[in-house]
Amino acid sequence: MIITARGHKFYHFQEPPAAGQELRESAGAWERATNAQQRRLVETYDAWASKVYTEMLGILARKDRTDPRAVEVRPTLETPPRWWVNIGYFPYYLSQEIFDTEKEARKRAKEIKDWLREQQRLGSETDLESYLIRLMPELELNLSAVVEQGIIGATSQVLRGQRMGPTPGVLSTQNRAIQGSLTMVRTALIPHIQAGILADIKLSVDTNALWQSFVAMRSRVAQYAGGYWVMIFEVEKEIGQEKDRELVRQGLPPEPVRWVLDPEAEHCKPSAGFYGCPELAGEYPGGWYTLPTVPAGQVTCRGTCRCRIEVYKDGKWKRGI
Repeated sequence: MIITARGHKFYHFQEPPAAGQELRESAGAWERATNAQQRRLVETYDAWASKVYTEMLGILARKDRTDPRAVEVRPTLETPPRWWVNIGYFPYYLSQEIFDTEKEARKRAKEIKDWLREQQRLGSETDLESYLIRLMPELELNLSAVVEQGIIGATSQVLRGQRMGPTPGVLSTQNRAIQGSLTMVRTALIPHIQAGILADIKLSVDTNALWQSFVAMRSRVAQYAGGYWVMIFEVEKEIGQEKDRELVRQGLPPEPVRWVLDPEAEHCKPSAGFYGCPELAGEYPGGWYTLPTVPAGQVTCRGTCRCRIEVYKDGKWKRGI
């Protein structure tokens, strides 16, 4: 827990919910592995955000401009008195200004106080902005490493289940997924986080608002665990298509597959360029080649998808290939 100079109390991100958003509830091995990937992503973001936020508190505390409360109005020793506006040392102003009436002096003092407060706000904003922008590449590097290892791990998990090594098609699928996911981190996730926090800084440099800005980004980071989920099905689809091709060469029909909706999930609707999961649900007698996409692929819900694919094998539907 961090206690700021203003007495605000803020709790570390590791407090529940640790994964940034809801986890997949099924007890299946794929769900557990995807949940673990989600936690790794959010923990990586949390470590970065906690460091950046703590440093930003220090930036806010190290203001070097004149405190507006130091501006004072007092009379001169003349008779009748004139009125000083004493603003102390500040490099862009004379140290004192003098007015004929108290009303004029207090009006000027208010203008100076307002100006100082605005300069403090703008100065703090600039410091916070530059510091945040400087640290964004570090976040991209750290999250990219987790994303890449997750895709490799998902590929390995499917291959272990099939007791087979990677085929050229599987390796090609894995490499495309890595490049695509890293591009999404670089061009979508990192800009979204940066823009969101910078926008909040412009609205307020209040420490509580700043903290909430970091917290709000955790759910977006968590969605990138969908890269692990979609990779499971992309690898299965590649292996399934290879098996279907062999069956066809032998004069046999491909094994049917079906798209299964998670009964506990809230499912998406079609959108521009994306399917809605309910419209994809059902059986595909033509096998893996006839699937328009895979869960967490070209569907509106993307990384939050909870659907799965089953194959009809040995007289029953089951997960796998």
